[in-house]
Amino acid sequence: MKKVLFGLFALSTLAFAGETNLYLRAGADLNGKYDVFKDEEMKLNKKDADDFSWEIAVEATREVYSNLELGLGVAYQKHGDPKKFTDVYTYTDQDSDTYDCVDNYEMPGYTSVPLYVVAKYNFNAINNFVPYVKANLGYSLNDENGDFKYFGTERDVNTNKVESDSLKGDVKIKNGLYYGIGAGFEYNNFTMDLMYQVNEAKAELTLNDGYEVEKYKKDYDYSRITLGFGYKFNF
Repeated sequence: MKKVLFGLFALSTLAFAGETNLYLRAGADLNGKYDVFKDEEMKLNKKDADDFSWEIAVEATREVYSNLELGLGVAYQKHGDPKKFTDVYTYTDQDSDTYDCVDNYEMPGYTSVPLYVVAKYNFNAINNFVPYVKANLGYSLNDENGDFKYFGTERDVNTNKVESDSLKGDVKIKNGLYYGIGAGFEYNNFTMDLMYQVNEAKAELTLNDGYEVEKYKKDYDYSRITLGFGYKFNF
């Protein structure tokens, strides 16, 4: 929280300086992807995000060289949860009994608040459209959106008897690097761009089935292409 407050303070200080551009932005993710959390036989999620993912951001820049803007940004990014992974299989035990099984694994997504440096280069205007490229680099403060969930069923092929089992696990999401690069255009202070963005993170999963406690730690980055819209205020 102290880092967030410091970032907001620095951003507001820059915004009230002379010849400052203040951008208000909103965006929607087009193809969110998570790292797959897996360990040996476990695969707990699919790569694709299942829910709508969006962000809002405030960026303040100043022109430090001809057509080159540098500044600071802070964003709130709501990443959708990853799609659950379903494993369907059949096995035969040592007594030659056969079972049809369905295992469902569900990992939570997370929310990010990145604090970052912005670099933006504006090209010459074309019919009042100003093309630009930009890059962001900073630190992502991440917070998990829920718990790990497992639900499985096992059907005895011979008797049709069905048994089920469920388990929840505690998930902690660690902070990490944030970066993005993209291009767009500005028209009468309105902006539109496409950004490739990545929030790096590690997920710590703790499972307790009442008999033993198991812990797993894996990379859990979130990457996507974001379609963004914004408006620029000049001070």
